Amino acid sequence: MFFFGVYEGYRQRLFSNLVGQTPTLEFKAQAIAAVSDFKQLFDLYPNPTESYAVGATTGIFRGTGANTAADNHAVARVDYRMSDKYQLAFRYKRGRPEQVSPNLVAANPRSYFGLTESSSATLTTATQGWTSETRFGLNLNDTTRSGGFHGNGKIPVVSVQGGFSAGAETLINRGYSWSAEQVFLRTLGRQVLRFGGIYFRPESTALRRGGADLHLSQRGGVISQPAQ
Repeated sequence: MFFFGVYEGYRQRLFSNLVGQTPTLEFKAQAIAAVSDFKQLFDLYPNPTESYAVGATTGIFRGTGANTAADNHAVARVDYRMSDKYQLAFRYKRGRPEQVSPNLVAANPRSYFGLTESSSATLTTATQGWTSETRFGLNLNDTTRSGGFHGNGKIPVVSVQGGFSAGAETLINRGYSWSAEQVFLRTLGRQVLRFGGIYFRPESTALRRGGADLHLSQRGGVISQPAQ
C-alpha cells in the first residue's frame, strides 16, 4: 500500500488604493433633511478628502483598504495492490479559495468564496494478455461573489445622476460533474490495441440576486426620490 497527503495554506493581506466620488457634507445634510431615513445610508460614506466647489454634490476621496485572500488546498492519494491481478487507486483534491476586496464604502466590500472538490477511484486489472481500467470520477465547484450591501439585506442600491453610486449583488455559480470510464488494452505482439468508452455528465446552475434600486436627484437645491 502507498499513501500520500499534502496540505497547503495560503494567506495574503495587501493594501489597495481607493479613489472615488463620495457625497459632500452639504449634500448629505440636504438629503437627510428631505428624507430622514437616508441618514442610515449616508453615514456609511466617508467624507471627501480633497477640496470641492461650493454647492457640489460630490467630492473626491482618497484612502486605502485591506485586500485579503486565503486558500486551503489539500491532496490525498492511496494506492492498494490487492493481488498480482488487481490494484485500487483513490485520489482526492480540495480547495477553499476566498478573497475580500475593499470598497470606497467600508461596509460594502466585495467577497469571493470558492469550493472545489474532486475525487476518483480506479480499479486496474492486469493479466498476461490484456489490461483493463475502470474509473469513476466526481467533481464539484461552487463559487459565490457577494457585495456587503446585499449581504446584510438592509441597504439598497443607490445612485445620484452625475454623482456617485453604490450597489451590490450576490452571484452564485454551482456545478458538478461525474464520469464513468472503461478502458481495455490488448497486447498483440509488438502492437497494443486500446479501446473503451466514457460517460460524462455535467450539471450547473447560476443564481443572481440584486438589491432594490434607489435613485436620487437634485433639482433646484431639492433632494427627491423619483417615483418607481
